[in-house]
Amino acid sequence: MKSKIFNFVFLLILSLFCSPISYGYQTLNSSIGKVIVDIDQEEALEKFGVPIAAYEDIWHYSAEEEFFVYFASPLSLHIYPVLCELPMFVPLEFRVFASFPNLEIKDVTSESEFLFSDYSGFITDKEGAIITKKPGDYVILAKYKGIFSNPCYLRVKEGKITKVKEEERLLAIDVLPYKPEIARTDTLEFVALGTFLNQEKNKYSVREISYGAHWFFGKDENFIRAEGRLINFHQVGKFDVFCKYNNLESYHQECEVKDASISFKQGIKHITLLPEFMSVYSGENITLKAYGTYYNNKVEDITDKVLWDINKKELLQGLGGGVFLTRSKGIVSVIARLGEVKSLPVKIVISISDEKQRDVAIMPPDFYKNKIEEIKRKDVIRQMRNDAYRLSDVFLKKDRTLSIIKIIPDYLKVNLGMEGKISALGIYSDNSQEDLTLLGEWHSSDIRIATVSGGKVSTFSTGQINANLSFHGVTSPQATVVVEPAKLVSIILNPHHSKISIKDNLTLRAEGYYTDSSLKEITHLVNWEITPSGLIKIEKGMVKPLWFGLTKVRAEYEGIKSLPVNIKVILTFEWLMGVLLKIILFMFLGIIVIFMTFYLLTISARNKLLAYFHKDPRWFIVNLYDNLKIILVVFGLGNKERLPPLSYARMVENIKSIEDNCLLRLTVKFEEAKYSHHILQGTDALVALDTYNEFLQTLFSRYNKLHLLYKYCLTLIHRIPLRLYITVNQDDAASCQTNSKML
Repeated sequence: MKSKIFNFVFLLILSLFCSPISYGYQTLNSSIGKVIVDIDQEEALEKFGVPIAAYEDIWHYSAEEEFFVYFASPLSLHIYPVLCELPMFVPLEFRVFASFPNLEIKDVTSESEFLFSDYSGFITDKEGAIITKKPGDYVILAKYKGIFSNPCYLRVKEGKITKVKEEERLLAIDVLPYKPEIARTDTLEFVALGTFLNQEKNKYSVREISYGAHWFFGKDENFIRAEGRLINFHQVGKFDVFCKYNNLESYHQECEVKDASISFKQGIKHITLLPEFMSVYSGENITLKAYGTYYNNKVEDITDKVLWDINKKELLQGLGGGVFLTRSKGIVSVIARLGEVKSLPVKIVISISDEKQRDVAIMPPDFYKNKIEEIKRKDVIRQMRNDAYRLSDVFLKKDRTLSIIKIIPDYLKVNLGMEGKISALGIYSDNSQEDLTLLGEWHSSDIRIATVSGGKVSTFSTGQINANLSFHGVTSPQATVVVEPAKLVSIILNPHHSKISIKDNLTLRAEGYYTDSSLKEITHLVNWEITPSGLIKIEKGMVKPLWFGLTKVRAEYEGIKSLPVNIKVILTFEWLMGVLLKIILFMFLGIIVIFMTFYLLTISARNKLLAYFHKDPRWFIVNLYDNLKIILVVFGLGNKERLPPLSYARMVENIKSIEDNCLLRLTVKFEEAKYSHHILQGTDALVALDTYNEFLQTLFSRYNKLHLLYKYCLTLIHRIPLRLYITVNQDDAASCQTNSKML
């Protein structure tokens, strides 16, 4: 049985190397029978039951058919970094990688146990993360499934460390909305948020990178590339959505697509708090960003709305708006809360440093010289792949030579600040192929423009280079890499949320973030998207309110859109009083214009009446009396009982106690003009006019000024002239006085 097991192990390892690399549960057919691999012991017990024989890594089953279950143990374990020197109270995070027989390389940091030569020299909070607190030389090992890693040599010093300048790098990408639900016929817009670390400025930042990323969606490990972040799934089921940016893949976001339309609940569903992990120094201001996913799949920056829960307030002080002040060293957790919804906690490691230096240079001490030469030749991943490559040669025992190396692609365009990807494929004498991307040595014709390492193209300036790879004495043909100008990645609008009155103006500033980490003002270049329209207008960044309400504004340039900012136009007491004063002023001016119009019409009617004074005295007297009757109606003295003219005149004089009988005299003159046939002279018209004015003067004396003003306005509306005056010669005036006395 032992020989059978030995033969099985050899054949199994051989079949693993000859088979394509795969992950998950799979079945292999060997000369000794069926072999099941990539399964753990708990899952094997659940699926197949208790074996008839069990060895360290192999279980033997014999049910309907005989088969074996093989539990692969790692061939080697590597801890990174291998060599490091840093000052006290600086955080350090280890990563542990396991190399398996099927060439799989797996990050097993969370499953590993860490062993320290002196535990008193460190503060530990989570697996793999430490803070140095005592100077000295230390050795650290990682243990995984009974296998120990290579040693990590760590020197902690009290002095300063020469700083190695690093550019801003992307740490992680998060995709929102969180676990959205969508109808099959709808389209969903996703948002990619990148967490960046600028080590030179000691700053973490979170920016939208949706438009610069490549989007993918699918299920069951079958993914297709989307045209952009607007995705229509067309099928019912659960899909994974993710994006890639600068060769970094985001976390996958699960999206459920339903056949029928969805009735969404109101309110917020989930809060994403970024960055998820920060390592900072005391006395610094840091910024956290909270993004809310609502049930209707809307994504919003809610940093200004949430409440903050800090587990150690003596270490971290909130300043408002997502800004915090680090006060002393330690490890603190922060949670964002809105209503009943809470975010996952973020960890903040706070250290103390006089020089505020974050970049830790790898400065090996003298007694590490022999090991440094080994580390310089290859990084950890390349070393692991080379180990696996040599192991594969041992088991395969094949005699083959490398014939040619192909670079794929042989022509690559990449924007400044972004990372490109090229690969090297080795073709051997037996027509077999091998991926040499991580195994060979890359060369660049001009490292000032771009460099290539492990197939990754890092850009530094615009231009063109030639790149090739050498491996085992064979050099590939050259591939051309063209570095184009930096590409716009995202647009940031400031201020984020504003309240202005309708009489104020607001300046919006649009800044473009490019792939080379540069930030440029592009306010004069962007197009503005305003929803809803009609409340504000924007000209070259200047916001002019038009009406009250809440508006969302986006900036768009070169196909890139910013996250929306809210602008609320509010009602103020000063504006309301100003509007009321303007309304009153306009009403007053309107009344003046109206009465001026009536006044001019009244003047026109008066002139028309006086024009007949000399032309036709009879017509003048009759119309003068008719004008007076309308005035009496305005003053509430109308002839409602339809009395004869003379009786009507006596009634009015009795009501208003008029003793000089002027209305009666004018009525007599009216009847004479209307019913007699003798010729009337201008003096008759003058007597009637004088009597008319005399009566009006007596009538007006019976009213107060305010009432008289009101009646005057009514006569203007009816376009009825009141007192009438005309210029006459002295003879006519004397004759008029004589006739008046006779009457």
